Amino acid sequence: ALQDESPSVRIAAARALGLHGSADDLAQALPVLKDLAAPDKNGVFISLEALSAIEALGKKAEPLREFLRTMPRQDTNAVERTGSYVPRLVEHLLGEGDTQAVTQPRKPDR
Repeated sequence: ALQDESPSVRIAAARALGLHGSADDLAQALPVLKDLAAPDKNGVFISLEALSAIEALGKKAEPLREFLRTMPRQDTNAVERTGSYVPRLVEHLLGEGDTQAVTQPRKPDR
C-alpha cells in the first residue's frame, strides 16, 4: 500500500507501519510521508493528511524534523481560507509560534 496510486492510501499505510511496525517498516514509511507533506507539490489537503500522520508518529518522526523546518509551507493554488492550515500545523509540529492556534479552534470574528 506504500506504493498505491492514491496518496491517501499511501499515507494511511505509512502511518500504520510507523505506529505499529518494525524499525524497518518505519524506515520505509518516513520517506512516503516526507514526499507527500509538501503542499506546493501535493496540495493543502494531502499535505495535511501527511502532516497529521507525522504528528501521530511523535518522536518516531524525528528524522523528518529538518525537512519540516525547510519545506515550502504554502500551496499557491490554495484558496485563502485554507492557506494558513499547513503553516500552522508545521509550526505546531516544530514547537514554533502560537501552537494553541492549531489545537484550539478560533472563535469567529463578529
